[in-house]
Amino acid sequence: MGLRSLLRLPLLAAALMTGVPGALAQDRPALWGLTIGVDKYQHIGELDGAVNDARDIAAALRRVGAVEVVELLDGDASREAILREWRRLARTAKPGDTLVVSYAGHGAQQAEAVPESEIDGMDEFIALAAFDTVGPGTAERILDDEIQALVAESAHLNLIFVADACHSGTLTRSIDRRAGERKTRLVQVGRIQGDRLVPIAPLNGSLEAQLPEHLIYLSGVQDHQLVEEVEIDGRPRGALSWAFARALEGSADTDGDGITTKSELEFFVGEVVRMRVEGRQSPTFAPAGFGTRQALVGGGSGASLKNAAATAAAPLRLALLGGSAAERQALLAGILGIANAPGPDAADLIVDLATGQVLNRLGDVVASLPPGGTVDAARLQPVVDKWRAVAQVQAMAMANGLRLRLEPGDRLYREGEVATLHVADRGLPFLTVFNLAPDGTLNAVYPLTWDGFDDPLKVPVDQPFSLPLKVGPPFGADHFVAVASERPLTELHAAMRAANGRQVAAAIQASLGAALATGAARVAIHGVYTAGR
Repeated sequence: MGLRSLLRLPLLAAALMTGVPGALAQDRPALWGLTIGVDKYQHIGELDGAVNDARDIAAALRRVGAVEVVELLDGDASREAILREWRRLARTAKPGDTLVVSYAGHGAQQAEAVPESEIDGMDEFIALAAFDTVGPGTAERILDDEIQALVAESAHLNLIFVADACHSGTLTRSIDRRAGERKTRLVQVGRIQGDRLVPIAPLNGSLEAQLPEHLIYLSGVQDHQLVEEVEIDGRPRGALSWAFARALEGSADTDGDGITTKSELEFFVGEVVRMRVEGRQSPTFAPAGFGTRQALVGGGSGASLKNAAATAAAPLRLALLGGSAAERQALLAGILGIANAPGPDAADLIVDLATGQVLNRLGDVVASLPPGGTVDAARLQPVVDKWRAVAQVQAMAMANGLRLRLEPGDRLYREGEVATLHVADRGLPFLTVFNLAPDGTLNAVYPLTWDGFDDPLKVPVDQPFSLPLKVGPPFGADHFVAVASERPLTELHAAMRAANGRQVAAAIQASLGAALATGAARVAIHGVYTAGR
């Protein structure tokens, strides 16, 4: 067991409703959208997924009945076009309507233009396709103070602003280059020479500090993190934009009442982003906390937990590094549930045959096969089974998730360190927790009713459940699964006891799916990454 439990050792004011009776649909506020995505930069590094993000959010807005959606992509997303279209949509929309504005692309910082106007002495800005640090291209950016002014001009509307970019920060965990090159949505900017923009004075501090009542603001990361582009559904994407588009379509409406509240939006987007990037980034929301504002997004069309549990896992794309072509072909032929990836950039798992290390698509070392022997199908199959199970549990968690948090935070933990996993906001009385270790071994965590343990099946819903963990071998990626249910999952508990300490990820995932086929339940999964000293 890579991580051993220390306890286990002997929206806004008006809501948009979709899929509701005609009378309600007629009375709902109108929805408008402006989606911006820039991949093809003329003077700075290009991106791959920002245009995909803008198109996806635009398509989701149209599916839930937006009156008008404007897409500004690459060179068409000029400063002049963005300011013009934002203001035109704001003028056209009626008071109380909703305007969704999303930006995907590079973010950056510069020294503040108005002295002492920013706490950190820096202005943030979004960089557009023709941005440059010298000459006419200096005008092809929009400063945070200008966005704040646009927000103020749109005060008669309910506004959702989504920024899938970053302006500073570092990676939560380093990227192993054997998994291919990764792009981040940050551009480092030196001194801007001959600036063509005239600075404007901030209205009332930063956008986040002085949040207007009509605004919900979503940002891709916290200040200390970077937005990394990742592959989702076979295309490069920003995880925040992908999650927000699914929320627009109704997947965040966990209670199925046809309305997605801010609480539901924040919960869904936060958990889905964390799962998609394995804790590498945590989106920020303003206003902070789970308030009662209702978000202007659709409801009631998300996947059910039962259907998610019954969905068959897709083949896992596997890339092998090193060895001869014949060795690689023979190894692939002996593993079930995989497809041969043409290279690391297109793989879900990458295996270095020389070292026995297994990497995920994000560039993390997730498992190390036993040293001193060749990598064979028998050793690799349990790791493959574990990651297929992880994908299926993630689908369940998207349908009706729990809140899992790791303290002191998502990062790489070293041998001997202690982290604590928290299960919160359960709402259901019965709790089940198990871990899938890096090598695919199942470790039962809660409830234990053997070997001297007699854990109660019920945990009071108002009582947080915390699990202190001490890092030890095997190192890599542990995945903790938590299930809150309205009834005791006795069949699953029996399967956990029978499988404890064995490499049976596929079997336990099937048992979990069967246990969730009836009755209300909520599921969460959290990856915890570890290494030796």
